[in-house]
Amino acid sequence: MVVDYLIERLARDWAWGGNYLPGFGPRPDAPCRRPIYEICAEMTKWMAHSGVSVFDVAPGPYPEHSDVPVTCKITLGIALRGKAADRQTHGRAAPKAARLLRTGDPVAWQAEVQAVKLTIPSAVELDEVMEVIS
Repeated sequence: MVVDYLIERLARDWAWGGNYLPGFGPRPDAPCRRPIYEICAEMTKWMAHSGVSVFDVAPGPYPEHSDVPVTCKITLGIALRGKAADRQTHGRAAPKAARLLRTGDPVAWQAEVQAVKLTIPSAVELDEVMEVIS
């Protein structure tokens, strides 16, 4: 899905300290095509619950010390896709709490030697679009 790709690129590029500007817009003779509006609506839904992970953030230890894109703020935003599973990030202090931004569901975490292991409960259904843990 195009939205998945755009959000994944956005999260990855911010985690690398960059920015991402999708290459679409209105045609010279008319407004955007209908699918563009649908894509923007889906991205708006994702931004409503997870935009905090890409605005006013610094790049995290991705990919050198983390297997998922990471951005840093007062909170640690970790973007992930796919099935519920253990994820980890290195080089960051243990969080005070962790939760999925979209649902507010808590995420169990365990501080390890210079790493934080996050366990997404199998009962949590991950959205098709990239999830963010904060």
